[in-house]
Amino acid sequence: QELKEIRKTLNAANPEAKKEMLKKEIQVSVEMKSWWIDKMIEEDFPLREKMTCFWHNHYVS
Repeated sequence: QELKEIRKTLNAANPEAKKEMLKKEIQVSVEMKSWWIDKMIEEDFPLREKMTCFWHNHYVS
């Protein structure tokens, strides 16, 4: 439901607003990836985190 509302907002937005929304989405994605990489490095069992990442990406349809 929330995704549909976001898409409607994005489609109704002007080009500058779309650019800003896209920049924010990219920033959030980069922050999330950075957090996960830091977690893999600092974890007591880094192999488990790496394998979680591997299998997560493996089964994406």
